[in-house]
Amino acid sequence: PYDTRTLRERATGGTEASVTRIADALGAWVMQHNRTEAYGSYVPPGKIAGIEHVILNRDSRALPKVRELFPDARTYLWVHDQLNPGSKRGRRLASTAQHLRERNVTIICVSDSQRRGVEATVRRIGVADVVRAVTIYNPVCDDLVPDGTPVDERKLVFFSRSSLRGILPRRNGSGKSSHWTWSDSL
Repeated sequence: PYDTRTLRERATGGTEASVTRIADALGAWVMQHNRTEAYGSYVPPGKIAGIEHVILNRDSRALPKVRELFPDARTYLWVHDQLNPGSKRGRRLASTAQHLRERNVTIICVSDSQRRGVEATVRRIGVADVVRAVTIYNPVCDDLVPDGTPVDERKLVFFSRSSLRGILPRRNGSGKSSHWTWSDSL
């Protein structure tokens, strides 16, 4: 699990950094399926009274757990990866169509391009009448400013984590690529 300390102490993935920055700024609870001990507002799964909104990170397969813990909360699904009709992520979303419909989920996308793929998927799986997609860009650290370092645009290389998947897979103890089986925060 990650939390505020992680962001300060070491390099942190984009999604994790976004969740941490936003949750800390809002004073929100972050519930993580793999957390066993609480650290401030970062807690293991469990009921918390008075929750009105739940943002589920990435994996709609956790919607039944959200319903169990927060039956009256408005539910949002925050997706960070490209998702298109028929793709692996699109099929995963399709497998939860009933839960998306029952919870009247709003899907938060991090780009307009991503949102278009999500909207096409939502139409294809037959829940576009109740599930909507919106774009909210990931936050950029307020401290990030040009520092005067000369930039040679001919040498600039950007490596997106998603484009490296399959080339440099993360491994778990079994030797297989690791994947989130639920959400990394509820």
